[in-house]
Amino acid sequence: MLDSHIVNIRNEVDNWLLSFNEAISDKNNKKDSIENLNKLFFEDCHWRDILGLTWQIQTTSGKQNIIPKLYDNVLDVTARDFTIDPQRTQPREVTRAGKNVIEVILKFKTKFGHCEGVVRLYEDLEVPRMFKAWSFLTALSDLNSSFNKKEDEYENTLEGPNWLDVRTEDRLYKDRDPEVLVVGSGQAGLSIAARLKQQNIDTLVIDKNERVGDNWRNRYHSLKLHNQTH
Repeated sequence: MLDSHIVNIRNEVDNWLLSFNEAISDKNNKKDSIENLNKLFFEDCHWRDILGLTWQIQTTSGKQNIIPKLYDNVLDVTARDFTIDPQRTQPREVTRAGKNVIEVILKFKTKFGHCEGVVRLYEDLEVPRMFKAWSFLTALSDLNSSFNKKEDEYENTLEGPNWLDVRTEDRLYKDRDPEVLVVGSGQAGLSIAARLKQQNIDTLVIDKNERVGDNWRNRYHSLKLHNQTH
């Protein structure tokens, strides 16, 4: 038999999510949607987005700033299906920044991919049994398959071209411009370039040094690889 207290927490979370999903799904009536979203957040609240809805990493504070922006971005990326993530820690009471809140780990979708989030709710003392959001996090976790890496296709023959031939020709950019230009082949530049390549986004990395790794090689005389010599 489930603990009644746990059931009550789940009920409050389900009610909030139902109201939130209904508010963002009413695309034909912006005024009503914003009014309904206003009921779900405290005046002093915070929204942190990590590429999920805005394609930026930013924090917005205050309900008057959050609600219009949240609504517009939800529409822009077709965000939908905000639900409790069954694969993560289930809704629970925790203390965050001195507040006793219900912490909920979410998952949802946009037209670009799968996302995750965290909402922290606590009871509005002026309206008993009314739980509102104090902090809200949205983050992109995975792009849709149409944005994912396409398998490299190399013919298994003795003729060619081989991988190096393709790479040498590809890097000349004779008939095209790169979609993204990365300046600097340090660890940040190499990391983002590799990730963009996995997304099948044509990326060129440039560096003032002659070779990849010279920014480390020229700085650390004792530079060596971490892998075993053999």
